[in-house]
Amino acid sequence: MTFLYPEVLYLNLLLILPLLFYIFSKNKIKKLFKKEIFEKLSINQSFMPNSLRIGTLFIIFALLSISLARPVKNNSNIDIELKGLNIIVAMDISKSMLAEDTKPNRLVVAKDKIKKFIDINRNNKISLMAFAGNAFMVAPLSFDSQSLKFLIDNLDVSSVSRAGTSVLSVLESSLIIDKTDNKKNIVIFSDGGDEDDYDKEIEFAKNNNMSVYIVSIATEKGAPIKEKGNFILDKTGGVVISKRNDNIAKLSHKTSGIFTTYTYSNNDIISIKEHIESENKKKMFKKDNVISYDEFFVYPLFVALVLVFLSFFTYFKRVMVLMLLFYSSDSYAGAMDFLNISSAKTTYSKKEYAQSAKYWQKVYDNDKSSKIAYNLANAYYKSSDYKKAIEYFDKSEFKTDKAKAFVHYNKGNAYAKMQDYENAKKEYNKSLEIRDDKDVRYNLELVKQAEKQKKEQEKNKDKKDSKDNENQKDKKEDKDKQNKDSKNKGDNKKKDKKNKDKKKGKDKEKSESKDKKGKDKKQNKDKQDKQENDKTEKTKKHKAKHISDLQEKRWMKKLEKQKTKSIPLYQFSNKENKNDKNW
Repeated sequence: MTFLYPEVLYLNLLLILPLLFYIFSKNKIKKLFKKEIFEKLSINQSFMPNSLRIGTLFIIFALLSISLARPVKNNSNIDIELKGLNIIVAMDISKSMLAEDTKPNRLVVAKDKIKKFIDINRNNKISLMAFAGNAFMVAPLSFDSQSLKFLIDNLDVSSVSRAGTSVLSVLESSLIIDKTDNKKNIVIFSDGGDEDDYDKEIEFAKNNNMSVYIVSIATEKGAPIKEKGNFILDKTGGVVISKRNDNIAKLSHKTSGIFTTYTYSNNDIISIKEHIESENKKKMFKKDNVISYDEFFVYPLFVALVLVFLSFFTYFKRVMVLMLLFYSSDSYAGAMDFLNISSAKTTYSKKEYAQSAKYWQKVYDNDKSSKIAYNLANAYYKSSDYKKAIEYFDKSEFKTDKAKAFVHYNKGNAYAKMQDYENAKKEYNKSLEIRDDKDVRYNLELVKQAEKQKKEQEKNKDKKDSKDNENQKDKKEDKDKQNKDSKNKGDNKKKDKKNKDKKKGKDKEKSESKDKKGKDKKQNKDKQDKQENDKTEKTKKHKAKHISDLQEKRWMKKLEKQKTKSIPLYQFSNKENKNDKNW
């Protein structure tokens, strides 16, 4: 076993001075006072003698220093290898990157994409470049992602004085940055620049074994370029519209790279990372030999903590802790009860009654004594959980009359809060039977008044409900009578119409009989004219006339009998049904 920090052990030498001071000054201090006065001045709540307790403190200090020295045991050696690739990232910072066809603008989107690309390439070395009309190195190949992100945040279009977008300068500068790799991987974040062809760049990349990956940060529609609040104008005074230049895609395709437009997800940069790793063999960046240890500092630290508890806690608390650490589950529960009781009293005094009830409940689960039940019930009562309070007041069984009276009194209060006045009166009366108390009598009178008021309210409510029901019944009856009246009126109208139709029919029959009578008279007259010169004919004419008169009389009597009679309409009066019952 060895110590990783053996120099810490020299701290133990500091114990010599206080030890010598204690040994030589103890008797001198006693001589200054009488024995009785010295005992009164001495404060000793520990079951240990003072000399033993001071010796324990020295041992604690020594154990802590050993723990800080980190005692270990050599286990094995582990080789750690770090493999990865070199990747050069170039960001376009020309003024065209200020266009706002990607929100908030192309430059901000490019910075965000590069940061995410750095995050997914933690095992690879990243070098950062910036370019416009020319290129410059921002950071060499490095694993330090935080530094790279800091440098990216501080790049701006003003970082390069020369205007334009020179991709060729990026390729030329990459030869200086990465001299070790035969094959170079360059990832460019740009809107494509203004060139129509990239033949020079393609030829240069092929000659130097470069794979160029393009992430296009722009749209086909494009947008004007705004700098310092004003739009950039061309030579004719028109607003310059910068669009995505897809001609740069040839540079990627001809150099075994990938051309992709930006996406709000990470799919674009993930596809580039995967393609780079599939096309290149990872090289060894670093190989370390690490020794694995078995740590032993925990053991002296644990012993030191136990001795601290023994030295500084009171006797009762030390016993609880020892029971908690070494004894059975029953002892463990007892120790926890001690802590829960302390917490329950503290929270109750702070008026955190719901929290206090939780602590008392934990104690009651292990100790179902009447005292604990009573305290738990009071906590529930204060937290407005009156049903629970009554439940645990019932479990509080005391021998003294005063305690019994208090239980009934508190139960009565709980019932009163629940507006169960009948049970509240019973509990108050039980309390008064055991012990007379003016507070109990006062609460009893309050409950009686509240009960009386409640009954009056219920009575008034019932009366109001009954009156409402009667009014609804009267309204319903009136409505039914109105419906019946309207129905009868309809029936009478139908009868009148039927009588009118019948009368019209009879008038028609009467008119037809008159017409028929006129025709008969005419025929008789014709016959009389024909029989004027013939006596025999005169006799027949007289006879025919006599017959027609009789027939006319007969028809008239028949019509008289068939005259219609008018039928009266019945009127229904609305009668109000009044409820004269007194409440």
